[in-house]
Amino acid sequence: MLILGACSALSPEVPTLTPTWDYTAPTIEPTSSLFRTRPTEPVGINPGQNIPQAASIPANGALPPLIVESSDGVDAKLVQIPLSNGGMVFGRLYESAPVFIEDQVILPRLPGVLLLGAPPDEWGSLPTTLYAAGYTVMIAEMGVNQDFESFEDVINSFSELQTIYPGLIAAVGVREGADQALIGCTGELLCDAVVLISPVSRDTLVNMLVDYNPRPIYIAASQTDETDLDVAEALARIATGEIRLRLFENSGIGLSLLHNNPDLATDITSWLDETLVDIP
Repeated sequence: MLILGACSALSPEVPTLTPTWDYTAPTIEPTSSLFRTRPTEPVGINPGQNIPQAASIPANGALPPLIVESSDGVDAKLVQIPLSNGGMVFGRLYESAPVFIEDQVILPRLPGVLLLGAPPDEWGSLPTTLYAAGYTVMIAEMGVNQDFESFEDVINSFSELQTIYPGLIAAVGVREGADQALIGCTGELLCDAVVLISPVSRDTLVNMLVDYNPRPIYIAASQTDETDLDVAEALARIATGEIRLRLFENSGIGLSLLHNNPDLATDITSWLDETLVDIP
């Protein structure tokens, strides 16, 4: 009987059709002034959400170079490229101006050439020669200690330009920039051809070229500098694709080859014209 009585006492009451509790309004008086403090402080800017240019690209996609200002002409612009390691690469971009056809803006997509290893003002006529021949050209001021990931960031950003055809891209490097070009192109399939002007690291580049083959390669070096000649000939011996080896006497090495041999810029441009057009 006790058990049954306890169960009866704990059983819920039968609900009624109308509420039996009285409800009251809040009893706390409103504050006299508005509380303006943020509930939480912002964590920071998320590039994928807060930058309009980044909001439309896929995850881990690359942004095109940021145009900072016009440089030494209508078609030459100063640019910045952010790196995944937090660094920044500065450069100069030569790209075609928009074409207006029936009130529509048309940006022609052209093959691209990336220049590495020297500041923009030291390349002589090569950038403008390539640009005049119908290329989108970017000089990237990468330091000699930049790794492959930095090269990958730069060439991926370059390929995102609306004035470049990403299926036809070549890299041109001088001295340590030539080493960067071949090492970077070995691991990055966006790079279809490479031009090396006085490359430096013989053993490293020989090992890299095995994996770069059979893509085309152009090598310019000094015939009167034993070290420069040794690196160039070692690479030429193991290249299995289209190769052009140009040797110069009494012309110095590196950028001196460009400055002392005006036809070199024209020859590099002609070789790219012949080579890139045959790439499927």
